[in-house]
Parts: sequence; C-alpha cells; structure tokens
Amino acid sequence: MNGKGLKIGVAAQTLQSSGDFRRAGVALYTAGIIDAVVSDPGCPHELHLFVLPTVDLPKEWTEAPNVKVHRTWNRPQRWNVIAAGPYSMALGLDFYFSTSVSIPSLTTVKTGVFVHDLFVMDNPEWFPGDRAEVASGFLAKAIRRSNLVLANSEHTKGRVCSRFPEAADKTLVSYLGPGNKIARRAYDSVSTDDLTRMGVPFEKYIFFISTLEPRKNLSRLFEAFKKITEDSRFNEVGLVVAGGRGWKYEDDLATMDRLGLKDRVALPGYISDDDLPALMARAELFVCPSLAEGFGMPLLEAMAAGVPVVSSNGGALPEVGGDAARYFDPYKPDEIAMVLAEALLDTENREAWIQKGLRQANQFTWESAATKTLQAIEETCGYRANYQVAA
Repeated sequence: MNGKGLKIGVAAQTLQSSGDFRRAGVALYTAGIIDAVVSDPGCPHELHLFVLPTVDLPKEWTEAPNVKVHRTWNRPQRWNVIAAGPYSMALGLDFYFSTSVSIPSLTTVKTGVFVHDLFVMDNPEWFPGDRAEVASGFLAKAIRRSNLVLANSEHTKGRVCSRFPEAADKTLVSYLGPGNKIARRAYDSVSTDDLTRMGVPFEKYIFFISTLEPRKNLSRLFEAFKKITEDSRFNEVGLVVAGGRGWKYEDDLATMDRLGLKDRVALPGYISDDDLPALMARAELFVCPSLAEGFGMPLLEAMAAGVPVVSSNGGALPEVGGDAARYFDPYKPDEIAMVLAEALLDTENREAWIQKGLRQANQFTWESAATKTLQAIEETCGYRANYQVAA
C-alpha cells in the first residue's frame, strides 16, 4: 500500500480503440470507472491500467498523477492469467481488478472480477464458434478464485450465486452508469433531410440500436412489427434497426425478408456519436426486445435522451427500467406487437412518460458505480477509508 491509498491494477484491455471503446457495455463500465476516478482530485488511490499495446487513451488519463499505464500482450485473457500475477507483485499492487472474465492464476495480490452476465454459461448457443466455451472457462475460474465478485445487477448476482454458491459471501452488486450520455433534443429539431442523411426514410419510427446478435431477439421483433404494419393506424411508422452486425444475425435478416418488411425497416448500421442524439430525438419509441440482459444500459440511454421506452422483461431489464418503461414477454410476438401499438397510440401521456424516464436514468451514475467499486475493493483489502467519488 502506498502512503495515501491503495495501488489498484485494472485489467482494461476491453478498451480496444479510442473511437469505439465507449460503445459496448464492458468497455463503458471500464471507461466510466476510470473517468470518475481521474476527474476526482480527492481520490487517494493509484490506478494501474493494463491496456492493449496500440490503444490510444484519453490525454486526461495518461496525464493524471494517480494513473500509471502498462501495455500488455494482444491476447488479453492469456496475459491476465499468465503474466498479470508476477507483474502485479513486482509493482507492489494491493489489488488486481478484472473488468472482463479472467484474473491472474498465481499471485499473492488480492483479486476481483466484475461479472456483466453469465450468458456464456447459460446460453452458449447465442455465441459463435467456441467463444462461449473459452469465456466460460475463464469466468468460472475467476469467480471461484477471486477475493471479490461484483455483479452489475441483482439479477446477475442471483445467477452467480445460483451457479456458484460458494461465491455468495463475496458477491456484491454495483450498478452501472447510464452508458453513452445523450442529451435530450427537441423532436422537431431533426429535419427530414437529417433523417435521410442518416439512412432513415421514415418520418415516424420505432428505434432499436445494438450489435446484431441472437440475444437481441430481432426475429420476434420483426414478427411483431409485421402486425404493426397491418394496422392502418400505423401506416407511416417504420422500424429503424441500427448497430453493427455481430454474429448469427443472418436468420434475423432472413425473417425480415420473409415477412416482406424490406420497405418498412431501415438498417443504417453503425451510428456515430454525433448522429445518435438526433435519431433518439425523432423516435416515437425506443424498443429493447432482448431475450435477456445482465443490466440494460440502452434503456437508460434512451430515457436520458427523452424517448419513451418499451422493453422486454428479460433478465435485469425491469430492475433497471423500473416503472419508467412498458414491458412485454420477449418470446411472444403478439404481446410485443400489442405493447408497441398501445405505446404508439398513447400520445396523451407521452411527456409524463418521458419525464419518468429522465428521473429513472438520473438514478444511475458513473460516480456511484465507481464509489461502490472502490469501497468494495477497500473492504476486501482492509482499507477503511470508505471513499466516495465526487459527483
């Protein structure tokens, strides 16, 4: 331990590039925690960031007096298991915290792991190749061997404790922050020309954004939306499915084609940070049809942007969305369609619904997430500062 606080190593190899590391959930958590600590001059702890060789980090991180940067191998899981232990001991670290799925195999340094979900164990069919098998092996060892396990929701904690009962006493919940911070814009501030430029040919639309993968449940969303298109009250409503193409999405797109939805669904692909606020602002609704989520950051992003949210009730989504979202069973297209239709028609309560979402999103902050994380690490290390990150 240094003179003022703890020396904490952070396995931050999920930060893969300066352009995209704030997009995915794991990287957003890592960046959010680091941002909160770096921006607080009163933090007594020293962070040692273990990052990939070529990642371009923000200047405010690399110049912060309480941050040290260390470059690892390009195979981060192997580095964390094989090299991180000796490296951590040589640096005199008090704690090594993994925001991904692996921890050092041999070390005298206390360790912790952040668990975002157990989908690689519970639903390996959602992943390509042997990815689930490899990741589940790393994660199982990390949960069993770590001194501390942090989960992003009560739902995820429950899954961890159910599968690993021996980890119950060391598993705590640390909610995430709101994801990409999207300030609310006025609906009419986005023109038809703006929409066309962004690949959206509709004046009115339901909005979805995520990496396209099986867990996102797009085939059932398309089936539900087909029913919407058959209702004359929604003749002008389209569906915008934004986000990069991940894996095993071909069947979803085949379902879209089979249902004859080509002219009613837009697939603009990856959306830049500059365009996302505009697409949120013009959306009639934001929909999250996922079969399950470990947390549900997109709900908070949409709520903070001032968009009414309709969501699956899978996993932790109701826990995060609270009473500010309307929910459906993700396995029932008829129910999805019904909830979407009711939400589209409820224009009278739209602003009240938006205000409820704004209040819900404001309950989740990266300062709170960083405080919970650091206090759990302090407790594990026997350091009683009970530090709170400044807002």
